[in-house]
Amino acid sequence: MSRLLLGGDRRGRSAAFFVTSAALASLAFGCASEESGSSDDSDLLAAQESVDCDAGLGKPDATAPRPDASTPRADASTPGTSSSWCAAKEILDDKCGSCHGAETAGGAPMPLATYEDFLAAAPITTGKKVFEVVQSRVHDARRPMPPGRPLDPADMAVIDKWVAEGAKGGECSGHGHPGDGEPPKEPAVWPPVGSDKCYRVTVDNDGKGAKQQVAAGTEPHPQVILDAPWGNQDVQALGFRPITDNKKILHHWILYQNSGGMAFVTGWSPGQDESELDALPPDVGLYLPKGPRSLRLDMHYYNKQGTKTEADGSGVEICVTTKPRKHAATTFMGFAGIPIIEPGQTKDIVGTCNVKVTQPVYLLNESPHAHQFATHMKFQVKRGNEIITLRDAPFNFEEQTSKNLPKPFELKNGDQVITTCTYKNDTNKRITFGENTGNEMCFNFATYYPKGALSCGGLLGGLFGL
Repeated sequence: MSRLLLGGDRRGRSAAFFVTSAALASLAFGCASEESGSSDDSDLLAAQESVDCDAGLGKPDATAPRPDASTPRADASTPGTSSSWCAAKEILDDKCGSCHGAETAGGAPMPLATYEDFLAAAPITTGKKVFEVVQSRVHDARRPMPPGRPLDPADMAVIDKWVAEGAKGGECSGHGHPGDGEPPKEPAVWPPVGSDKCYRVTVDNDGKGAKQQVAAGTEPHPQVILDAPWGNQDVQALGFRPITDNKKILHHWILYQNSGGMAFVTGWSPGQDESELDALPPDVGLYLPKGPRSLRLDMHYYNKQGTKTEADGSGVEICVTTKPRKHAATTFMGFAGIPIIEPGQTKDIVGTCNVKVTQPVYLLNESPHAHQFATHMKFQVKRGNEIITLRDAPFNFEEQTSKNLPKPFELKNGDQVITTCTYKNDTNKRITFGENTGNEMCFNFATYYPKGALSCGGLLGGLFGL
């Protein structure tokens, strides 16, 4: 899935937003082209779901208390429902519906929309019904479903109760649907306030005009090199809007700059069409490369369950200003460590950046990236004797989100930025740094401004600093 900073004007709530790249960061060095071996078919509901399909769907009222183990959910005795199936369905609709609806999205291998869907044979796990695999995945501590937002114990208990009673169905008229009772979202202003022109950057505008053809039974990761549609103009991005041509097979995509040092630009994953909007500071725009072959659109399709070739022309609409703002933001890739984990070892890998700035530098967001053996990520700044923690949270390969900092965070000369990645190697093989998901990485990508004013001392600073 991964969110990236996009820009706009707060007065118009214009389309400056962070897009989650469930595992969007996982392509930062071409990882998507070598994702073999990234999942275990023995107990996966949807092994290929490396994005957060729950984002933006059916979020509860922030003022309402969340249920805990002592808070009963709807069951057979609750008015408006007829069985424990109805209580389970309410949770599953809410948490899984964005990818596993009647029309699946993001490469989800099966719908979870009707009772009959749960009785079907699991397409990945041989010999099991879908409801059995659902129960297994919501309890999976390492790769839970929904990705990155595991169900609370009360919700899991509801699903367990339904399965224990024989996974029976029932009439469920009267129970709510995701989003019922929520206030409507404020519509985004598009084009963003201050933009001069908007451009389409899609996989079929590479000069050939042909959509990507995704054969049945495949999971390709094409990389399309594109000319900047704004030519050789100096422009800055103020907003991005995803173009999703064929959601049936579109798993996620990422747009990179392909010249002047590879860096994130933006990305999309299922559930992110209605992203929360956040504005860049009014004197900051997002750097965009210019000229021929300056953009790279990395696509991830999933058509393994399909029976025919599917076509796709997805991408992004980018609104720009030709009157560059004072500061250009970009993505810094120098907050990193080099993982080496021996068989059976649980280990912290620590990367330290000795900050060097040529003028005041401000971090806007941070996005941790590792592969499937990482379990926890920290992102801290050491300033003298003070430790400032910007992130300290569990890590899930299937949900690699960025965090928009509450306000721009100034980095100063003498600061140390410490990136700590915790790994658990439960294999009999040594794990080392590499692009393949069977290897590991330890990064914290961060959007900052002004571009070019930040570097790290030492080897990593020279290799990855932008």
